[in-house]
Amino acid sequence: MKKLLLALFCLFASFSGAYVPEDYAVFVVRGLNSTEDFPPIAQAFHAEFPTIPMVMGRIGDGSAATTNRGMYHLLDDLYADASTNAALVGKRVIVIGFSQGGLLARAFIEKYAHILPFTIDSLLSCASPQAGEFGLPDSWTEWVDLVVWHADDLILQAITNLLGIKGTTIDVVGFGSMTVENAVKTIGQTAKTRGDILDPLRESIASLIKSLVAQDWPLVRIIFYNAIGQDLISVANYWKDPEHKADYLAFNSFLPYFNNEKDHANAAQYKTNIQKLNCILMLWANTDFVIKPDRSGSMRFYKWGSRTDLERTFTETAQYTDNLLGLRDMYDNGRLFFECPYGMGHGCEGPGVTIAMNYLRAIVTQRPPNEIFDAVKNNNLAYVQLLLSEDSSRALRRDGFGRLPIYYAGNKLEIAQLLYSQALLLNKPLPLSEQSELLVNAFGSGSLAVAQWIIEGLHFNPADIKPTLIAVADENHQTAMISYINSFVPQTLHSAVAQNNLALVTQMVAANPVLINQLESSMLPIYFAGNKLDIAQYLFAQHRTYGLLSLQQIYQLLYFACGAGSLPVVQWIIEGLYFDITGCKDNLITIAQNNYQYHIVSYINTFMTQGRPSIETAVCYNNLALVTQITNCNPVNIEHIDSVGMLPILYAGNKVEIAQYLYDQHSALGRPLTQETLNTLLYYAFGSGSLPVAQWLLEVVRLVPSSLESLVSVAQANGQIQMIDYLRSLGLIS
Repeated sequence: MKKLLLALFCLFASFSGAYVPEDYAVFVVRGLNSTEDFPPIAQAFHAEFPTIPMVMGRIGDGSAATTNRGMYHLLDDLYADASTNAALVGKRVIVIGFSQGGLLARAFIEKYAHILPFTIDSLLSCASPQAGEFGLPDSWTEWVDLVVWHADDLILQAITNLLGIKGTTIDVVGFGSMTVENAVKTIGQTAKTRGDILDPLRESIASLIKSLVAQDWPLVRIIFYNAIGQDLISVANYWKDPEHKADYLAFNSFLPYFNNEKDHANAAQYKTNIQKLNCILMLWANTDFVIKPDRSGSMRFYKWGSRTDLERTFTETAQYTDNLLGLRDMYDNGRLFFECPYGMGHGCEGPGVTIAMNYLRAIVTQRPPNEIFDAVKNNNLAYVQLLLSEDSSRALRRDGFGRLPIYYAGNKLEIAQLLYSQALLLNKPLPLSEQSELLVNAFGSGSLAVAQWIIEGLHFNPADIKPTLIAVADENHQTAMISYINSFVPQTLHSAVAQNNLALVTQMVAANPVLINQLESSMLPIYFAGNKLDIAQYLFAQHRTYGLLSLQQIYQLLYFACGAGSLPVVQWIIEGLYFDITGCKDNLITIAQNNYQYHIVSYINTFMTQGRPSIETAVCYNNLALVTQITNCNPVNIEHIDSVGMLPILYAGNKVEIAQYLYDQHSALGRPLTQETLNTLLYYAFGSGSLPVAQWLLEVVRLVPSSLESLVSVAQANGQIQMIDYLRSLGLIS
């Protein structure tokens, strides 16, 4: 890969010459049914290069009803949009496509690149079915719904004939039992609105087809490999059944042409347009829940005749061996790249953004994407300093293996310290797991200086990985490292807390903030502060920055404080942090009694009789100020589950300001509310008749109701007819 990346850099220099960032523009093509704003990769690019125009390709009008059409229709939309967009004219355009949009973007380049009023420089394909699709993703049933709910009665007749189900009897709400054929005729007679997903006739037909398809994949081929499916369903245009090559080539009207898998009049032009690109990057996720097989994102697929035998490398594919699109030439001369970032999902988030930005940055700045890693590996301190002075965030970039630059500094003390310090300045200290990896590398390379810095300078406790350190040192004949680890007894944060040495605790945390999360015999350092109020408060404040304590962990600290008899710590947790002890009072009293801490027992009993509003009570009383105060004291209070299993936000079914506040706080914690919880909140809103909460959930949060029937039922039961009228106004019910 390094050789290819260096070749890429040379090619950028030779192709782009005097080009500067202002010469570029970005054209983004989104995926199936997507109506989102710019995806994370596009957002990251815009944040770094705000002067480069970024255009979202309009596919239809962006709604689900119009994006779910055959790929040729979508191609026409893209061309009409791009060819008339003034922001792109005269630019060197980087095309970025996500999911289905990645394949659509490549087809767009093949078909239109030579007649556009701009030059297409590069293509970034993100988790896209470039080699085809053979597998039903989690949302595959939408495709069946698409056919049924978007087709007129004549098309439905053809589909039911193809499937041989027109005589099958189905039960239709409001109509009783009837054959599928009669249901289709009724649809034609009643002239229902296209796309009305609540139409019981369409719903019953769709349910039957989905149950059949789930059991019998040949039915998928029947739906997809015909003129109706090819015109109506975009995924049908790249459905590639590996056991039916002849059907695929004969009836798939899109992918065999744009992959040049069969002869056609435009084959040479498609190949020429692809080969004019300076760079193609294909990101793929090996845990993809939509693209199947996942490696289709890297132009690999099942071998013909098998549903299980996969092409292991790109060089095994016909695209390489037969050079169908010219991709072999691009791959061999360093212009075609495949990356599978560790931990990336179908959305190409997280590490996908990091890797994509490495390449995109290289394109517009003519700098190789892996230069910081090479500089570290080559022990070039001066160049590392230069790179960080230009862009300090380089210290936090990850390569294709998901590793930070510091990972490669296991025997380079000055570089390791520089990168570590830079991460601290960016408030992104090196995680404990990666400190552990760096220490293992140091032991393997025999770098005593790096090992001493990590263990003594950063106060990293190596106890849990000592056997690993000894094993790797022994394997690499580093006897000095074994002697060091066997003879040294480190001062740990846990011991500093236990000694009640606040000055030392502060010094250690300043040097290495994530030590507050290091476990010793399953104990966090703060647990040793059960009778040390100043240290407990200091560490709690650090946890708010470097890893919030959970409610269970706060309970653990309170438990120890009760056992130690530390009334100041107990009071601070219960009163200062608004920790609700309703469900654990008996446990706390028991531990206090067992340790003869009767003043703690007295305090808890007195506190419980006096009472104080919990966060749930504050929500019920619609007291936003108190809810905010409780949350500010301890953000995880919003995750408290009461005796009946309710989160605080569920009591805000008729309190839109509090619901919005708590929703935002859950997102700020990095633990957003689940769809199930939001649907429960929506249910309570309908029961209480709170139109503002319902409108916020459905129109702002864009929540998809899990059960319209239950919403209608609870509204009817509580006499909230206006809520049912609201659903009608949205077109969700008839």
